[in-house]
Amino acid sequence: MLKFKQKNLKHESLGEKIKLKRESKKLSLKEISDELKISVEYLRAIEKEDWKSLPGEVYVKNFLKTYCDFLGVHFGLSFDYYKKQKEQSSLKKQDAKENKIKRFVNNMTPHTFRRLFFIVVILFFLGYIYYETNNYLKPPKLEISQPKKDYVTKDNLVTIVGKTDEEALLYINGQNIALEDDGVFSIEVKLKYGLNNFEIISQRKHGRQHRENVVVFKEKN
Repeated sequence: MLKFKQKNLKHESLGEKIKLKRESKKLSLKEISDELKISVEYLRAIEKEDWKSLPGEVYVKNFLKTYCDFLGVHFGLSFDYYKKQKEQSSLKKQDAKENKIKRFVNNMTPHTFRRLFFIVVILFFLGYIYYETNNYLKPPKLEISQPKKDYVTKDNLVTIVGKTDEEALLYINGQNIALEDDGVFSIEVKLKYGLNNFEIISQRKHGRQHRENVVVFKEKN
């Protein structure tokens, strides 16, 4: 009885199929690039199935269709292959991530847990110190809501209204002003004819200051 040796058929990937089709037509990537106006780098990426080197999904579909149509390769099947490959790659990444988490959990011994807990506590403590130090060193906030900039009036009085940090000390032209519980302040001051300049200083107990100037022009009645 004659025995026939079974021939192993190599399963070609999309990139290999496109490359073989191009080579069968004795065309170089440069020749096709000049014809299709697609860079050699992008054509080579398609043949290597290096989809990350292409600009994006829209470009992948457009370049792949143009290249397949030019070579006479079925685009629909080729694009389905690309989508399936992309989906499998995404699943592999997800599985790798889950496996990494599982390995981390499985390797979490009581000793490792205590070390991790200690590190978290230290980081929290350092973060708290940084926050408090930064908050201590920076000047207090100071917002003036009234009067508006370049305010002009004929009145003899003007009300200065604003807000600063609750723990700050507030001075208007050197006079200490009492703050409400939420740091709001409101005070009526007398005006003289012409320009009236009010220097408002919000100061922390250690000396950091925030200065604002309010200028009011009083017209003649």
